[in-house]
Amino acid sequence: MSRLFGLLCEEPVNLSCKQVSKLPTGINVEDAAADIPPEADGWGIGFYRNQGSFLFKKASRNSRVQRITNITEVVSSRVFISHLRKATVGERKEANTHPFRWGNWLFAHLGTISRFRKIRPRILRTLPPAYKKQIHGNTDSEHLFYLYLSMLRGEGGIKKGQIPLAAAVEGLKNFGRILEEFRRDAEIQEISVLNFLISNGTYLLALRCEHPLYYVSYEEGTTEETRFFSPTTWLEYEIVQYSPSNKMVVVASEKLTASSNWREVPEKHILAIESAQEINITPWLTDKV
Repeated sequence: MSRLFGLLCEEPVNLSCKQVSKLPTGINVEDAAADIPPEADGWGIGFYRNQGSFLFKKASRNSRVQRITNITEVVSSRVFISHLRKATVGERKEANTHPFRWGNWLFAHLGTISRFRKIRPRILRTLPPAYKKQIHGNTDSEHLFYLYLSMLRGEGGIKKGQIPLAAAVEGLKNFGRILEEFRRDAEIQEISVLNFLISNGTYLLALRCEHPLYYVSYEEGTTEETRFFSPTTWLEYEIVQYSPSNKMVVVASEKLTASSNWREVPEKHILAIESAQEINITPWLTDKV
């Protein structure tokens, strides 16, 4: 199963990311998924610079993420989205590695669409031709990304990310409704796992559906924690030269510190983050997807 990490700060920060070769002090082997770094099929991180979105991602040739460099130490951004992939739909290649990017939008997905072969033609029939041309891989996730973007038409300049947060949230609800229609039309009974992170560089959206999702908010002067570690993936994220006055929110598919302040996003809810002080949680769907 892939893993998600998202960070939104009030002021830009430099974020280092690496997969460690041994467990940090205080982490027991029993707490981790394995006693060696786990295998994965790809890793990527998206960020923003000069009002544009950028990606660094790489597919693993030998089913193990190795030598994830600290490339992001030289990047200053308010928003980061990181994803570690375990392939379920689509082969191991860079085009299938998350996050996905279009214009100012970044998107990462933890999960799988059940019976995607039956859903895919319905998605493609719904997409405008310009969006179909942007799909370069064969994952369910990339198709979902463009299906979501198609829900934003008429709300502003989509490619530049000029979509109000309320419209972006409503687009995610409409996305869920049409995906539910596809599932019913295709007579699919299995449940899909849909945990998303989405950003336009201004705000961060997270969706929880059928897999845990957590967040923690750090307001001014309330934290000295600048390092976040995943015992599942052995990925370590560290904010370089963090200022305690810089408010921030972290979203992840698991708790990444020992802090008791982590909160769980309710099942089938949307987490909308504009800042550490502006966090809203709204229902997504009540029906199974």
